[in-house]
Amino acid sequence: MSDTIQAKLNAPETAINALLPWESQDAFLALFDGLHAEYQPSGSSETILVERLCWIIWKRQRIMLAERAAHLVEVSRHIGGSDGRSLAKRALVASGVEQVAANAGNALETLANNDIEEGAYNDSEAQDLAKAVAILEAGQTEAAIEAALACLRQDSLDWWANVVADEGDADTTQERAARLLSFITGSLQEQMTEQIQAVKQRPAVRLQVWGQSLDPFRAAKLMALDGELDRQFERTLGMLLKLQALRADGKSAQNDRT
Repeated sequence: MSDTIQAKLNAPETAINALLPWESQDAFLALFDGLHAEYQPSGSSETILVERLCWIIWKRQRIMLAERAAHLVEVSRHIGGSDGRSLAKRALVASGVEQVAANAGNALETLANNDIEEGAYNDSEAQDLAKAVAILEAGQTEAAIEAALACLRQDSLDWWANVVADEGDADTTQERAARLLSFITGSLQEQMTEQIQAVKQRPAVRLQVWGQSLDPFRAAKLMALDGELDRQFERTLGMLLKLQALRADGKSAQNDRT
């Protein structure tokens, strides 16, 4: 007989039917079967107490889910619209940052180890951008333009191609080189500076969002419920162990008489 089938035979049907629609019957049965195997109840009273222990543990899991759900609700509330921007300002006020580049939404969409992958410039790309500027400042030739473009990453090349398509190409090589230099030192470097600042600011903003999402009053209520379940577990386990001790004493006395 499989463990799942045995658990279903051990668990009262009313207990299984009382599960919420999204809760796993198999997980509940596994918990019940584990407790049943550990305490090996004999008779209805002991079985009911084991079932009660199972429900207490199960309800504590619900409390943990409730805490997580409440946290996520508060996070979503804080990152939307102007509140997300003002939250970022509050996160950075102690560091003396004058320009806030990060916002709460973007900070939570990435983690520290993949900020770069989400489009922020790294040190190597910043050096490539400086190299492109140096090339164009040294000479405004076709070779310089090609060498400068080779220093840019793909999204920057796509941006430059859109600029040329919208504004039209320059008439001379010198004009093309000058426009490219202006684009790099203006739009691209401004974007790079802002993105680098945003990456540096995101850890502080994340901490601010996570901290503000923890409602102390809601947490206190959940902790009170958790404490009550602790006390219920202790009382129930005490009752179960007492019943089992009485049963063992009764068997021992009977054996002595025989």
